[in-house]
Amino acid sequence: TQTTTVDRGEGERSGWMTKQGDLIKNWKKRWFVLTANHLYYYRAHSDKQCAGDIILDNAIIGPGHHKTQKPNTIEIATKNRTYYVYTDSLSEYEGWVAALAQATSPLRNHWDISLLEEMKKAKGPIELIVRGMECDKCLAKVESIIRSVLSPPEAKIELDAESQKVVIHGTSDHNALFNALEEVGFLPCLVV
Repeated sequence: TQTTTVDRGEGERSGWMTKQGDLIKNWKKRWFVLTANHLYYYRAHSDKQCAGDIILDNAIIGPGHHKTQKPNTIEIATKNRTYYVYTDSLSEYEGWVAALAQATSPLRNHWDISLLEEMKKAKGPIELIVRGMECDKCLAKVESIIRSVLSPPEAKIELDAESQKVVIHGTSDHNALFNALEEVGFLPCLVV
């Protein structure tokens, strides 16, 4: 099996990653090709017909090792499904993360440090998507985490479990907020 990853320019990328199955949670090595907002995967590098297509419109890209217990795992959360893929090396992981982050506009992922800097300067409410915020207990946990870094602590927070959207009316330490949410298993993402 070939393990080389090739940059294709313009933010596009191709190479081998190992993907978790949807119904049967086994892991299979697949050849991936990133073009614009689609991540195609093939059973073999030479296949003409793709085995699947991940549409990256409004997808959230984040670390997935905490859920799979496998190093170099990327979580790709789409509207209909969450995918887990991992690479054989840290350098391949970093390359895929950068390429996928570029492909997931306008919803940006939390690796984009420049967006965190923009949040610090932003006037008005900050809007986030927080994946994993799906029950009342999770809503309460997210609100508690936000209040711990919010100034003033009593500022207005709007939470919606169905859309997993959070709107924060106040200022906060955004790096601390993202880190605290990730530590307990949530996947925060800035809406721009």
